[in-house]
Formats: sequence, structure tokens, C-alpha cells
Amino acid sequence: MTTENLKYRYVLFDLDGTIQDSEEGITKSAAYALEKMGINEQDHEKLKRFIGPPLSVSFKEFYGMSDEEAEEGM
Repeated sequence: MTTENLKYRYVLFDLDGTIQDSEEGITKSAAYALEKMGINEQDHEKLKRFIGPPLSVSFKEFYGMSDEEAEEGM
């Protein structure tokens, strides 16, 4: 089958809350990464800020990490 026969060439899925609720996975992953970096974040509302923006931006903006620290967190 060639792409000329297809009605759609690409299909995109937005899994960040549109098709599935990814909050638990994102917040637990962020908490785990922070813990490995010596930050024990217990406030779930603060962890929810990781939903949406790139991880590097979140680590730097919310926890004052350097580029190198944000890279390590990722």
C-alpha cells in the first residue's frame, strides 16, 4: 500500500490529558527524579506543574536547577 491511497498520512495522539489521564505517571516520575536529586517533594499540587511543559523547563523554573542539573533530572 502506498501513501497515495491513504486518506490520512499522519495521525497524532495527544496523551497529555486528552486521550488518557497521564497525571499519575507524570507526577510520580517527577517525584522520583527529584528524590534522586535530593529533593523530597511531598506536595502533589507542585508536582502537577510538571504536566505540560518540557521537563528541563520545569526543573529549572520550579526548582532553580542549572541546565546541567535539569539534564541530570531528565
